[in-house]
Amino acid sequence: MTVSSFLTNMTIRTRLAGGFAVLLLLTIVVGLVGDRALESYGQRSNIVAMLGQVNTNLTEARVEEKNFLLTGEAQAVARTQAQGDRVLELTNEIKPLLAVAKDIETLGQIQADVKQYQRLMGEVETNIGEREAALERLETSARIFGSSLKAHSSLFFASAIFEDMRRSERKFLIEHDDASVKAYLDDAKRVQGPLKSAAITTEEKDQINAALKTYVNEFQTVVDLTNSGKQLSDDMVSPARSAIESANNLRALQTEKMEADREQASWLIFGATGIALILGILMALLITRAIVSPVNQAVSIASEVASGNLTVDIKASGTNEIGRLMAALATMVTSLRELVR
Repeated sequence: MTVSSFLTNMTIRTRLAGGFAVLLLLTIVVGLVGDRALESYGQRSNIVAMLGQVNTNLTEARVEEKNFLLTGEAQAVARTQAQGDRVLELTNEIKPLLAVAKDIETLGQIQADVKQYQRLMGEVETNIGEREAALERLETSARIFGSSLKAHSSLFFASAIFEDMRRSERKFLIEHDDASVKAYLDDAKRVQGPLKSAAITTEEKDQINAALKTYVNEFQTVVDLTNSGKQLSDDMVSPARSAIESANNLRALQTEKMEADREQASWLIFGATGIALILGILMALLITRAIVSPVNQAVSIASEVASGNLTVDIKASGTNEIGRLMAALATMVTSLRELVR
């Protein structure tokens, strides 16, 4: 059976049902296209939202970092590390949603920067703890050395130089300048003169020199820890800024892609709807024509027969309702022709 004969023999009910089925199929296709387009847009929106949260967590981590550097509060470090852990969780959630290799690479760089930032933050905390302990030892050694100088009236000038050392010490602790360190060390050498010429026993001189050496060593330890802490703080800023910048750039890029997805979704939905509408209209016209034309033909033939014209040529084809109607008309006309004869 050819396609043409199949369509000719198709009943009116089947044609109508087929037309509605095609329209339903077109509606489903439009819905699937729209759903797929909106799903892509929704996924991109989710990525943008999570990257915004990444930026927020990084900013809050930096706030807690500054709180710790100002107050030395241990809980501030814990909060900073917690914010970093949250960033790592978010980036792990974002990673499977990205399809472009460069975007995945940027996300990996953010994670590496955050891990480095957390490591340096831990080192800064350790450094500050060690510095606090060194400061306590420095103060103790200063008091011991100062007391040993005051115990001998002949060390009056040495005591005056010691006061200069303490002023340089305090200035360094406030300003962290190298000039204060140099002045302190110069005074530490200068104090050796009065000690050597003092009218005290060799044993007492040795004890005072040992106290001086301890005091100078503790100060040098504080200086080293202060400088290394400053370097750690400076080093810590770099990965934090890099992570924030990368997160902002990636978010801006994903926002642009989200807008592109939205436009593409709109075009896909409008396009699919337009095609479905055109096909629906064509299908309606074809079904209407396939039904109405044979019916009009049958009505025309019936009118001719009713008016007495038995010469009409009736071509009956097909097994559907119209075909059977035409066959019935053909039989009726043949019978009337025989009666007229």
